[in-house]
Order: sequence, then structure tokens, then C-alpha cells
Amino acid sequence: MKQKILLSFNGDQDPYGRYGDGPILSLLSEKQDYDKIILFHTENRVANAQETKDAIKAKYPRIETELALALSNPTDYAELIGAPHYGNQTKIWSKP
Repeated sequence: MKQKILLSFNGDQDPYGRYGDGPILSLLSEKQDYDKIILFHTENRVANAQETKDAIKAKYPRIETELALALSNPTDYAELIGAPHYGNQTKIWSKP
């Protein structure tokens, strides 16, 4: 069975924004059918990404959530494509 995985950047308004839930939690309030979420973040946002992971676990315990290794630049897509994640140290995306 295929897993449904959400890849998302953890932003300034995650997990909570000025008016309540931030973008990731707002999305999950409408659509909870993800099996796993992988959160990308910059090096200076590790604590913020952990807060988002904790909030997801508290509200949606069925959804597995991982923090990807910190990126130095979230707009550097070459870095993103080659970014290993904590789980099994494999690349997020690879060519077929």
C-alpha cells in the first residue's frame, strides 16, 4: 500500500500564527489523510519545526512526522532534492 506523504516547509507562522493555527495545521484540519509529513526548515528554525512536529503529534497522533535535516537556503531546490532525512538517511527524491 502506498503512503501519502506531505512534504512541507515549516514557515514563520507554523505551528501557530497570529490568528490561530498556522498553514500546516490549517491544512491538516481540512485534510487528515496523510500517513507521513516531512518538515523542511532552515538551520535557525529547528526549534520552531520541532514545535510544529509536536503540535501535529498532539492533534493528529496517527500521522507520522519527521524533521528533515536543516537546509541552509529553502529556495535552493538542488539542496532540497538531495536532502537526506533523519529516518533512514535516504534522499527525499531520486530519479527513476
